[in-house]
Amino acid sequence: MSETGADDNGFSWKMYLESLALRVGTSSVKQRCELLETEVIGHVVGQEASDKEVLGLVVVLKKTIPLYVDRVSRAAVHKVLASIGAQRPQTFGRAMAVVLDGAMETAQPRKTTHPDAIPSTQASRFVMLTWATQALDVYTREQGSDASDAVWKRLVLLTARLLWGIAPAHAQNIDRKAMSMSRSAHREVWRVVRAHPEAVGSMLDVLTAKADESETNAVLLGNVVSAGVRVAKAAVVERKTVIADFIDRVLISAKATPSYSSVRDMQAFLELIGSEFDQTFRPTISRMLVRSPEAVLPTCLWLLQAVGRDNIDLAPMYLEALAEPLAGTQLRSANESVRRAAAQLLAYLGDTPKTQEDAERAADIITRPLTLGRYTQTEQRTAAYNLLSSVRAGPGNGWASSAVILTALLKMTGKETQEAPVNALFAAIGAHFGVLIGQQNVERAECAAVIKTFVEAAQKGLALPDRSAVVRQAWAADAIGEPLWAWADAGADSESPLVRDYVQPLLVTLAAIAEKATAAPLAVGGGTLGAHVGLALALRLRPSGVDVDALAKHAANGDKSLVMWDKVFHKCSRRAECVWLLRCAEALFASGCSDKRLADPVLWIACRMPGATLETVRAAIDALATMSRTDATRLWRIVGETLFTEMDRSAPVAPTLCTWADVLHAALTGAGAAELAAAALTCHHPQALHVGGTSLWISLMQRAGVDPAELWHAHSYELEQAVMQALDTDASTNTSTSTTWRAAEALAADLVLVGGNGAAQRLLDQAHTDIDPEALRAICAEDIAVWRTPADQLFFDPVAASASDARRPPKGDDAWVEEVQRAVALRKNTPRKLSPAEQLLVTRRREVESAMRQRVEQAARGLRRGLAIVRAAVAGSASVAAANMLTLMRVVVDRAVRGGSTSATLAGDAIVDALMELVTCADGLDPVLRAPVAMGLLRARGFAVPAAWEQEPMAALASRVLYRLRAGCERTPLAAAGFNFVLPLMQATADAGGWGGLAASRVAADDEYAPTDPAAEQLALVVDILGFHAHFGFDEAMPRREMLQLLIQLMAMRPTLLAASRACLEQLASEMEGSDGPAERAVLDGGLAQADSAVRGACLAALDFADMTDAPFSAAVWVNMGGRGTESVPLEENGELAATLWEDNGMEVQPALITAVVPFLRSEASELRT
Repeated sequence: MSETGADDNGFSWKMYLESLALRVGTSSVKQRCELLETEVIGHVVGQEASDKEVLGLVVVLKKTIPLYVDRVSRAAVHKVLASIGAQRPQTFGRAMAVVLDGAMETAQPRKTTHPDAIPSTQASRFVMLTWATQALDVYTREQGSDASDAVWKRLVLLTARLLWGIAPAHAQNIDRKAMSMSRSAHREVWRVVRAHPEAVGSMLDVLTAKADESETNAVLLGNVVSAGVRVAKAAVVERKTVIADFIDRVLISAKATPSYSSVRDMQAFLELIGSEFDQTFRPTISRMLVRSPEAVLPTCLWLLQAVGRDNIDLAPMYLEALAEPLAGTQLRSANESVRRAAAQLLAYLGDTPKTQEDAERAADIITRPLTLGRYTQTEQRTAAYNLLSSVRAGPGNGWASSAVILTALLKMTGKETQEAPVNALFAAIGAHFGVLIGQQNVERAECAAVIKTFVEAAQKGLALPDRSAVVRQAWAADAIGEPLWAWADAGADSESPLVRDYVQPLLVTLAAIAEKATAAPLAVGGGTLGAHVGLALALRLRPSGVDVDALAKHAANGDKSLVMWDKVFHKCSRRAECVWLLRCAEALFASGCSDKRLADPVLWIACRMPGATLETVRAAIDALATMSRTDATRLWRIVGETLFTEMDRSAPVAPTLCTWADVLHAALTGAGAAELAAAALTCHHPQALHVGGTSLWISLMQRAGVDPAELWHAHSYELEQAVMQALDTDASTNTSTSTTWRAAEALAADLVLVGGNGAAQRLLDQAHTDIDPEALRAICAEDIAVWRTPADQLFFDPVAASASDARRPPKGDDAWVEEVQRAVALRKNTPRKLSPAEQLLVTRRREVESAMRQRVEQAARGLRRGLAIVRAAVAGSASVAAANMLTLMRVVVDRAVRGGSTSATLAGDAIVDALMELVTCADGLDPVLRAPVAMGLLRARGFAVPAAWEQEPMAALASRVLYRLRAGCERTPLAAAGFNFVLPLMQATADAGGWGGLAASRVAADDEYAPTDPAAEQLALVVDILGFHAHFGFDEAMPRREMLQLLIQLMAMRPTLLAASRACLEQLASEMEGSDGPAERAVLDGGLAQADSAVRGACLAALDFADMTDAPFSAAVWVNMGGRGTESVPLEENGELAATLWEDNGMEVQPALITAVVPFLRSEASELRT
C-alpha cells in the first residue's frame, strides 16, 4: 500500500471505512443489506487488511448496532462478521473482544458515563450477544478453548455479562417480549456449547474462577451446565464442587438478592447434585437467615423451587432447619419484605411433605408460635393466618396437615376482635374445613372428631351477640359459607352421613337466621351478611327440616325484600357482603324467581357501587353468567329492560373494572338465537358498542356459535320491528342525543351487514313507505308553526283575532304570525273567563290545530325514520349499499327531496347528511366529483347548502360537473352505483331546462360569434352521458325507468336533441328486451300521450322491444293508430307502428277501452283528440 493507505488498485481501507460509517447509518434496510452482503463482503474477501483495519471495520459495525434490530439487518451483518472470521479468525476474535469490552457498561439496563456508550436497549444487548457468541464460536473452532488464552477468556466473560443483562431479573411481571428475547439468547448460548463440547470444562473454569467470579457469570454458568450435562457430563461432574462453591459464595451469601434468572438457571446443576443439596447449602442458608434474611429468603425459595419437590423430599431436611426460624423469627420481623418472603417460603415448605408424619410436623411447627402467643402484633398474626390459608395438603399426606392447623386455629377464635386478623383467621379456618369435608369416606371417619369440634365452635360463633357481629359474620361467611358453597359446587352428596351428622345443623341454624331477617332486614344487628349466607346455602343445599320454598318466598316477596330492597343492598360495601348477596340472587333465580327487581342488586354491584373492587365486580359478572347458563330466556326478561335504563343513566362507576359490554357478555353467556334477537337493541346501546372492529352483538353471536345470517332469517320480523319501534319516536326528539335512536340506527346497520341485500331491501321498503312526498308537499308554513307550538297552547287565538280582525291592517304572513304570538303571550298573563261563544271558538281551534299538529308529526316521523334507515344501510355495508344504490336514491331523492322546503324544514341536515353518506358508496364516480354532484343536486332542488358551495353560480357548477362526467364516461362508463347517484342531478338539470340559459334573441344560428347557450350545452351533455350508459339497459340495477323518463322529457323539450335522444332511447329499449317490467312499459306508454308526434314515434319504436302480451289493450297505442301525423312525420309511420304493436301483442278492443281513452280528449295534439 502507499502512504495514503491505498493499494495498487487505489483502494484505501481508511477512506472506505469513513464512507461506510455514513452510508450504513443513513441507508434504508434494503439498501443497507445490499451494501453489507455485496460490497462489504466483497472487500473483506478481496482486499487484504491489517489487524488495525479489521478492528476499524468491526468498530464501524458496532457504532451502528441500534440499526440492527430487525432480523434482515442482523442476518446481513452476521454474514459480514462470518466472512471476517473465516478470513482472519484470530484477529477477528481480538477485535470483537476489544470492541465489545468497550460497550460492556451499556450491556446492562442502567445509566453509564462510558465515552464509548451506545443505547442500552434490550435489542441492542441481544445484537451484541449474538456477535459475542459468533466470535466465541469462530475463535474456539480455530484457536481452541484454553482458559489461559486472554482473548478466549474475555469472550466468555463478555458473553456471560451480556446474557445476564438480557435475562429477567424478577420472578413476577415478566414482559412477553423480554421473555422471548431471553429465550432466543439462551438458544444462542446453547448452540455454541453444543457445537464445542470440548470447551465445556474450560468455560466452567473461567466462570467459576475466584478472580473473575461475579453474579453476572451465573446465568451463563447455569446454561453451560444445562447444555454440558447432555454433551460433556463428565466435565460438569468433575467440577461439581467448584460450581457448588460458586453458588454458595456468589448467590446464597450475597449481601443483596441476586437476579431471578441467576438462581433459576441453576436448575440442571441442582438436579445433578440431588440429595447433596442439603449438606452443601443448608449451613450457609441457616447462617444467612440470621445475617441478611431479606437477601437470602427469595434466593432460598427460588433454589428450593428449582430443586423441585418431586426430586427431593425437602421435609426431613428443612422443616427443622428452616421452618422453625422462619415461623419463630422471620414472620415477626419489622421488615415487611422479610415477612412476605418468609411467608412464601413457609407456604412452600408446608406443601412439600410427602408423608402424613411430616405433614403433621410441618403444621405443628407453623402453628406453634401462634398458639403460644409469640405473635404480639396484629400485622404478625394477620400474616400468620394468611400463611396458614395458603398451606395445603401435600401429595400423600391427605388431611393430616389441615386437621392440625384447624385444631390450632379454633383455639384462636375467641382471642381476635379486630377486623383484619378476624377475617384472616376465619378465612384460614374455612380453607382447612373445606379440605376436611372434601375427603373420601375412609378419611372422613378419621377426621370426624376435628369436624365435630369445628361444628360445635361454629354453633357458638353463630349465637354471638351483636357486639361481636364482626366475629359472627366471619363465622357465617368465611368459616362456614365459603367451604360449603365450594363443596356444593364440587357436587356434594346431600344424603351423605357427613351432611346428616355435621353440615345439617349448621344449615338449619343459618336458615333460622335468614328467616328471622326476612321480617325486618334493616333491624338485624351488624348487617344482613349472616342472613344472606343462610338463605343462599338453604336454597343451594336444601337441608331437611327447613321449608326452603317458604323461606325463598319470604325473602323475595314484598317491598322489603331481603335481597331486592335497595335499602338492603345499598349498604353492601365489603367483598363478603356483595358476594353472598349475589349468591342469594343466583339461588333465588335457580329456584324459579322471575321478579324483575332481581336485576337491581346484581347491576348495582357490577356498575354502580361506590368503592367497587375487581373482586366484587367480577363476582357480579360471574353471577350474571351463572344465571344465564341456568335460563338465558328468563334472565333476559328480568334484566333486559333494566339494563337499557341503566345504560341510559351513565357509564359504570368504575369503567376500568367493568363496562356495559362486560355486563352484556355475562348476561348472554348461555343465550341462543332467540335471546340474541331479543337483546339486539340493547346490545347496540351507545354505552355498549365497541369502539372499533366487530360489533358487540356480532361477537356475542360468534361466541354462541350462532350464524348471523341464519339468525336474521329466523327472526327477521322481530328484529325489523325492534328497529322500527325504536325509530318511531317523537319528531321533536334530538336524535344526536337519543340513545334509543342511536341504538336503532346501529342495529339496522348490523342487520344490513349480516342480512345482506335481503335485509337492506326490507328496511328500504319500509323507508320508502315512511317518507310520503305528497303528505310533505301538502304541509304549509302555518302547519309547521302550529306543530312547533306546545300542545297545551294555541298558535292562533281566535278570541283575540275576532276582536281585532276588523281593524287589522294588511301585513305579510310573518308579521301577522308574530303579532298573533305576542297577543297569545299577553293573554296568557291576563287570563279571564271566556264566554260560551268564545269557548266554542277556542275548542274548534284546538281541534283544528290538533289535526294539523298530528299531520305534521306523522310526516316528520316518517321522514326522519326513513332517512335514518338510509344512513344505517350505508353504515352497515358499503358493498350492500352500492348494490342497492337505485333504491337508496329513490328513497332520498324521489321521496325525501321531492318533499321540497317542508322536507328541509322538518329533517334539518338529515337529508344533506344522508346524501353525503351515499356519496361514499358511489362506485366508479371520480372522488373529486362526488361532493359537487351532491351539492349541485341539493341546490337544484332548493335545499340550503354550506356557504362555500353557494359561491359558484349554479350554471357554472352544472356545466363543470357535466363536462367532467362526459369526458370520464366516454372513456369508462360509470358503474351502476355511481350512475344512480349522478342521474338525479341530470334530472334536476332537465327539469330546470338547463341553467344559465340565454334569451332567444342572443342566440343566432347564423352568427358564429354569438355566445353559446349554457343550458343547451348542459342538456346535450346529459344526452351524451345517457348514451354512454344505454347499452347497460339489461342491468336491473340501472335506473332504467328514470332514464326513459328523462329521454322522453329531453325529446319533448329540445327538438335539437331529438335524434340523439331517440337513438339513445331505442338502444336502451333494445338492451332491456326480455328484462323490462311494468314500470318501464308504463313510462313508454305515457310517452305516447306527448303532443309532438316525433316523440310518440320514438316511444312506439322503443315499445317494439317490450313484451306487452300480458296487457289486454293499451289506450295509448289504440289512440296512436288513428293519428294524422305532421309534415315531419307522415301519418303512416306512427299509425303503422301502433297497429303493429296492437296486432303483435294480441290486443283487443274491450268496453274498458272507452273509459281509458277519455284523458286523450284533453291532449294538445289534435291527431290524438280526433
